[in-house]
Amino acid sequence: MIMSITFLVADRKAGDSSQGGADQTDGKLKDSKDSDSPGHLEEKVSQLEAMLKNLQDDLQKEKEDKAVLQAEVQSLRQNNQRLQEESQSTVARLIKVTELLCNVNKPC
Repeated sequence: MIMSITFLVADRKAGDSSQGGADQTDGKLKDSKDSDSPGHLEEKVSQLEAMLKNLQDDLQKEKEDKAVLQAEVQSLRQNNQRLQEESQSTVARLIKVTELLCNVNKPC
């Protein structure tokens, strides 16, 4: 989009400078007038609008993708927390079982 805007500005500047030069031929003046003609400008505006629509669509999709990824991250964090709690609980139970077995068999 920036490149198109740059070309549009460059086309404008080229048209402005060619109209100011006294040694320009009628053909060059006609070319610059053609590039600034309403039809040509409308076409450029139409292209820019289409590019803007595409960028807006891309932005909306990126926002949707971001929301999905954020939900996935939240789910993974919850699962991680649950697994850490289960791990700590399992370790505590293993310690109790080990203590019980050692107390029964005294040689531990």
